[in-house]
Amino acid sequence: MSLKEKLLSNMKEAMKSKDSVKLGTVRGVISAVKNQEIDLKKELSEEEILTIVSREVKKRKEASVLYKKGNRPELKDKEIQEMKILQTYLPEQVSEKDFAPYSGSNC
Repeated sequence: MSLKEKLLSNMKEAMKSKDSVKLGTVRGVISAVKNQEIDLKKELSEEEILTIVSREVKKRKEASVLYKKGNRPELKDKEIQEMKILQTYLPEQVSEKDFAPYSGSNC
């Protein structure tokens, strides 16, 4: 299943379960993907869709920091919740702890 298909499937699931936060988040990503496809006049690859999702995660991260500084915890929490939803579509990141055995003179 491609990432685009997964997004569409999750949007339908969110509609059925009436999960408004997930629905809004996934709809926003699908909209960003479609807008990019219209701009480029081509179907986007998995990497390009991942780039869009990463960009959306970064936006949520920056917004949550600003909301925290502005003393708006309810909005900060919403941004963090959306960021967690979006991160499920990204490949798992390798932590420094996982990478440590492969670095240095052990190779």
